[in-house]
Amino acid sequence: MADYQISAFDAASPSVKKLLSTFQELYPDGKVGFWSFQLSGDSADTIYEDQELPDKTLELLEEFFSEDFVGENCEPVLLLLDQQDEVGEWSASDDETEPVEMTSEFAGEIEEALRALNINMEDLSAVESDFDIHWAESGPFVAEGVLTHLLVSGGVKDEFPGSVDDARKLTGDFIDALIEDRHLQAQVAICDQAWSPWFNDDVGDFTMFLYDKLVKKFHLLCLSDSAEDQE
Repeated sequence: MADYQISAFDAASPSVKKLLSTFQELYPDGKVGFWSFQLSGDSADTIYEDQELPDKTLELLEEFFSEDFVGENCEPVLLLLDQQDEVGEWSASDDETEPVEMTSEFAGEIEEALRALNINMEDLSAVESDFDIHWAESGPFVAEGVLTHLLVSGGVKDEFPGSVDDARKLTGDFIDALIEDRHLQAQVAICDQAWSPWFNDDVGDFTMFLYDKLVKKFHLLCLSDSAEDQE
């Protein structure tokens, strides 16, 4: 019988912080969330060891989000970034933004959002609604391209201050920092819908779920732009 644990850990390297900071600059009235988990112990005969992955990425995602520890452990690992000043000249410094403490109210909102995802994925057919959730199975190289496109496209109020090559460098460094040289073994699922109350459901929402199978690490990136000014 499998006996494994999943715990939160801080994966916010300088390359990760730099991408998160850039998105917060582009979405000054939106939200940027990133958190990571490590699986340890005996996971034999579970979907985490399934040899058919990445073909079952969505089943893996559903299984992961059904675990109670996701909601219980989200608080230490979510990064909320300070609202940035007006975007100026492009800078490649590593310490533009530091993560700040997350409030208990926002921790509860994230927990509710993760539970909502599990409910939506499992029981959507029984819900009387026109809303549907579409997750696209992908890989790190495609995810890198999608993130680059989001950067270059800019936000509602701000444009990306660098070049296309700058954007490619940011997203490439971000993915490399998370999975190093394990690109072919990692699984990715992407969603561009507001699948939970956490998202603003306004002008643009994005989620990337990444499972680094060889080292049993999970990463979740959530972005939500908004056209409404913060109070």
